[in-house]
Amino acid sequence: MKRLPRKIDTVLQQWLEKDNRLPIIIRGARQIGKTEAIENFARNHFKNLVEINFALQKEYSSIFEDGYSVESILRNITLINPSLMVEPGNTLIFFDELQACPACATSLKSFKLDGRYDVICSGSLMGINYNEIESNSVGYKEDITMYPLDFEEFLWALGDNTTIPFLQKMFETKKPFGPMYRKINTLFRQYLIVGGMPKAVLTYVETKNFEKVDRIKRDILMLYRNDIQKYADKDIQLVNREDFELDDEGTIEIKEFTYNGEDILDEKISVPMEVVEKIKKILFKNRKLIEKLPEHIENFSCDGSEHIFNFGDKKVSCWNISGHVEKNFDQYDAETIETFRQE
Repeated sequence: MKRLPRKIDTVLQQWLEKDNRLPIIIRGARQIGKTEAIENFARNHFKNLVEINFALQKEYSSIFEDGYSVESILRNITLINPSLMVEPGNTLIFFDELQACPACATSLKSFKLDGRYDVICSGSLMGINYNEIESNSVGYKEDITMYPLDFEEFLWALGDNTTIPFLQKMFETKKPFGPMYRKINTLFRQYLIVGGMPKAVLTYVETKNFEKVDRIKRDILMLYRNDIQKYADKDIQLVNREDFELDDEGTIEIKEFTYNGEDILDEKISVPMEVVEKIKKILFKNRKLIEKLPEHIENFSCDGSEHIFNFGDKKVSCWNISGHVEKNFDQYDAETIETFRQE
């Protein structure tokens, strides 16, 4: 498959040319080409590549159990896979999906002090949580954020290496684009439609079919939604505006809630009262996602299968949560209920 040239290639080349380079962590959204860029870089500049994907190869999470010395880490890696070649000065160690093994970041200080091996880590922006890392090797690593293809990279994919230099020249000289305006405008509109996700761009380059491109982008959006569910609050997650429905009377019905990974709209699910309280708090935090809702929740009421959160003259309805909630709600005394309403 054709590989798209990326600006991260130059960033990695510049990193390699540093005499006292640090291990690096490349962060960025899913599906923007981080892994492919690093693998391509390794093929072009290193004799050996030791690539570990902590999300797909969970057994490698144990390589740090004996401590963070380089010797013990490499020993444990080769015990799991004796075929891996680890040669000082000629080996790139690539730890992928860092968010699945936060302890990996702690080892970067050891690799820097050892100095025999180059190390690159990558992970998604959402998944990397430095609060879970024992020591994130401050001062012994370099963080780089990678993005989807920008307009210039999109033009590179189309084989166009002249438009951006032309644009730069026109801006510098403050001259009009002239006959080139229509062409540049068309190209930019194409970029706005296709976007910067590598798979979508490559599909457009090969097929010029916007329908196929749209299908790929929808798949990526679904992947992102799954990631939100994975890394958000463990008990309940409120999904985005697509899951709200505002009718003509100003009533907003929540079309989707999940609890412990299951759909609350399934009438078979029994949700405890503390989860209903969590729903209210999440609604309050996300009130800006709900059109025209006032600042404060004025009251809460439930009547069995329907639970209504009132925001002034608007209300949010959570349907079919469970009859058990009403029973649990009755167990609270008046003072607790009043506190619940006023939070």
